[in-house]
Amino acid sequence: MNFTKYRIFLGLLIFLCIPIFTEIWLPTRNAETYTVRYAVSKVLLAQFFSEITGGYWEDELSKQAILIYQLPLAERLNFFALILMNCNLDTSRSFLFSEMLGEDAVNLKKYLINLKSGIEFKKLNSTQQLNVTQWIEELNNQNRSWQAQLVRRNRR
Repeated sequence: MNFTKYRIFLGLLIFLCIPIFTEIWLPTRNAETYTVRYAVSKVLLAQFFSEITGGYWEDELSKQAILIYQLPLAERLNFFALILMNCNLDTSRSFLFSEMLGEDAVNLKKYLINLKSGIEFKKLNSTQQLNVTQWIEELNNQNRSWQAQLVRRNRR
């Protein structure tokens, strides 16, 4: 009888761990450093639990972004790319993410364009590929907006 309880418990534990494995560990395997992997996994874990609890995961994204700003550019770009490929960045989150990019936005656009033209892009799932493509367009639109603002300022 006790053996059956352990089998049920083990089955339930495995059932609960599969989403964590696929939603958190798998996306971080492409992180360039341990620091980036840790930061991305913290954000993905917060996002995962927010889907269960209905809470907000954006605070964790902000906390990790602050820590990431201290890293070299390549690691920051890797972090931002992994976040945009694996997180649900809807309207308000998209705006928050764009604000976090700051001066790294231009470099992220180049990073994503290089990613899209490389062999690694084909290894991404369809959602990740779509996110990369959409964010390249979004960053193009932001760049046009910034250029228009500069032209208006210079005319004054």
